[in-house]
Amino acid sequence: MHSRAIRLPEHFDHHIVAIRTEKRRIVAALTACAREAGTTLPEMALAFVLDDPAVTAAIVGPRTFAQLDELVRSGSLVLPSGLRDRIDEVVAPGRNVNPADAG
Repeated sequence: MHSRAIRLPEHFDHHIVAIRTEKRRIVAALTACAREAGTTLPEMALAFVLDDPAVTAAIVGPRTFAQLDELVRSGSLVLPSGLRDRIDEVVAPGRNVNPADAG
Protein backbone atom coordinates (compact mmCIF):
# COMPACT_ATOMS: atom_id res chain seq x y z
CA MET A 1 0.00 0.00 0.00
CA HIS A 2 1.34 3.39 -0.98
CA SER A 3 1.25 6.49 1.18
CA ARG A 4 -1.32 9.22 0.57
CA ALA A 5 1.47 11.44 -0.74
CA ILE A 6 2.18 8.92 -3.49
CA ARG A 7 -1.48 8.15 -4.25
CA LEU A 8 -2.65 11.78 -4.20
CA PRO A 9 0.37 13.96 -4.96
CA GLU A 10 -1.79 16.96 -5.93
CA HIS A 11 -2.91 17.23 -2.29
CA PHE A 12 0.67 17.49 -1.08
CA ASP A 13 1.48 20.85 -2.57
CA HIS A 14 4.43 22.00 -0.46
CA HIS A 15 6.55 22.19 -3.60
CA ILE A 16 4.25 24.88 -5.07
CA VAL A 17 5.69 28.07 -3.63
CA ALA A 18 2.59 30.28 -4.05
CA ILE A 19 0.30 27.77 -2.34
CA ARG A 20 2.81 27.04 0.42
CA THR A 21 3.26 30.77 1.06
CA GLU A 22 -0.50 31.39 1.19
CA LYS A 23 -1.08 28.46 3.55
CA ARG A 24 1.65 29.73 5.88
CA ARG A 25 0.12 33.22 5.84
CA ILE A 26 -3.27 31.74 6.74
CA VAL A 27 -1.86 29.61 9.56
CA ALA A 28 -0.04 32.64 10.99
CA ALA A 29 -3.20 34.76 10.84
CA LEU A 30 -5.36 32.04 12.42
CA THR A 31 -2.75 31.45 15.12
CA ALA A 32 -2.91 35.17 15.92
CA CYS A 33 -6.73 34.96 16.09
CA ALA A 34 -6.50 32.05 18.53
CA ARG A 35 -3.88 33.79 20.67
CA GLU A 36 -6.01 36.96 20.85
CA ALA A 37 -9.00 34.82 21.88
CA GLY A 38 -6.91 33.19 24.62
CA THR A 39 -7.00 29.72 23.09
CA THR A 40 -4.87 27.39 21.00
CA LEU A 41 -5.27 26.90 17.28
CA PRO A 42 -6.60 23.30 17.67
CA GLU A 43 -9.10 24.42 20.33
CA MET A 44 -10.25 27.32 18.16
CA ALA A 45 -10.65 25.01 15.16
CA LEU A 46 -12.79 22.60 17.16
CA ALA A 47 -14.86 25.44 18.65
CA PHE A 48 -15.34 26.83 15.12
CA VAL A 49 -16.77 23.51 13.92
CA LEU A 50 -18.98 23.05 16.98
CA ASP A 51 -20.26 26.64 16.69
CA ASP A 52 -21.95 25.84 13.38
CA PRO A 53 -25.66 25.17 14.05
CA ALA A 54 -25.69 22.52 11.30
CA VAL A 55 -23.01 20.49 13.12
CA THR A 56 -24.09 18.06 15.83
CA ALA A 57 -20.69 16.46 16.49
CA ALA A 58 -17.09 16.88 15.48
CA ILE A 59 -14.73 14.06 14.60
CA VAL A 60 -11.20 14.80 15.74
CA GLY A 61 -8.13 13.13 14.30
CA PRO A 62 -5.14 13.73 16.52
CA ARG A 63 -1.89 12.10 15.45
CA THR A 64 -0.48 11.86 18.98
CA PHE A 65 -1.73 11.22 22.50
CA ALA A 66 -0.53 14.72 23.43
CA GLN A 67 -2.81 16.24 20.79
CA LEU A 68 -5.72 14.13 22.01
CA ASP A 69 -5.01 15.10 25.61
CA GLU A 70 -5.00 18.79 24.68
CA LEU A 71 -8.42 18.52 23.05
CA VAL A 72 -9.90 16.42 25.87
CA ARG A 73 -8.55 18.78 28.54
CA SER A 74 -10.06 21.76 26.74
CA GLY A 75 -13.54 20.61 27.80
CA SER A 76 -16.52 22.58 26.56
CA LEU A 77 -15.45 24.92 23.78
CA VAL A 78 -17.29 28.10 22.91
CA LEU A 79 -16.30 30.36 20.05
CA PRO A 80 -16.08 33.92 21.40
CA SER A 81 -18.41 36.48 19.85
CA GLY A 82 -17.00 37.94 16.64
CA LEU A 83 -14.31 35.30 16.20
CA ARG A 84 -16.16 33.45 13.42
CA ASP A 85 -16.27 36.70 11.42
CA ARG A 86 -12.54 37.23 12.03
CA ILE A 87 -11.77 33.68 10.87
CA ASP A 88 -13.94 34.20 7.78
CA GLU A 89 -11.90 37.31 6.97
CA VAL A 90 -8.73 35.20 6.99
CA VAL A 91 -10.24 32.39 4.90
CA ALA A 92 -13.53 33.07 3.15
CA PRO A 93 -16.16 30.35 3.65
CA GLY A 94 -15.86 27.69 0.96
CA ARG A 95 -12.42 28.78 -0.22
CA ASN A 96 -9.81 26.16 -1.11
CA VAL A 97 -6.28 27.53 -1.20
CA ASN A 98 -5.35 24.63 -3.49
CA PRO A 99 -8.14 23.97 -6.02
CA ALA A 100 -7.05 20.30 -6.07
CA ASP A 101 -8.38 20.03 -2.50
CA ALA A 102 -11.97 20.63 -3.64
CA GLY A 103 -13.96 17.41 -3.13
